[in-house]
Amino acid sequence: MTMTSPPLPNTETPLLRQLLDEIRANPTVASAVRRELAVTDDDLLTCEQMAPRFGKSSKTIERWCRAGRIPTARKIGRSWMMPPDATVEPLQPVSLGDPAAPGRRGGRRPLASDDAGRSALAQLGRPARTQSAKAA
Repeated sequence: MTMTSPPLPNTETPLLRQLLDEIRANPTVASAVRRELAVTDDDLLTCEQMAPRFGKSSKTIERWCRAGRIPTARKIGRSWMMPPDATVEPLQPVSLGDPAAPGRRGGRRPLASDDAGRSALAQLGRPARTQSAKAA
């Protein structure tokens, strides 16, 4: 079965022409493209409809959409819409660094006798601890 379709305007781009030739030559690719293009706004679900599927609140689903964690979600008007088979991308691990680093809450601030510490604190505009303050 050959796929006949009206010519598209401005198909002079070589990549576009190559893609169209591939779609026309391969029935499997053609049916996959038809399925992908057949998704209409009626087939998409709102955050409220997807919340029970993910076991989360609709507000959480909205936050995930804004953060890009649901790649197939798109904003239509004021609502986020996504296909029923939408998946959530896992969170990327965040490195909090060394908790004992200077300037971190609960970390050790350098002594005034430490040259590197003095210059680092001077850049931050913080006073350095002195030996007498350390003993107290």
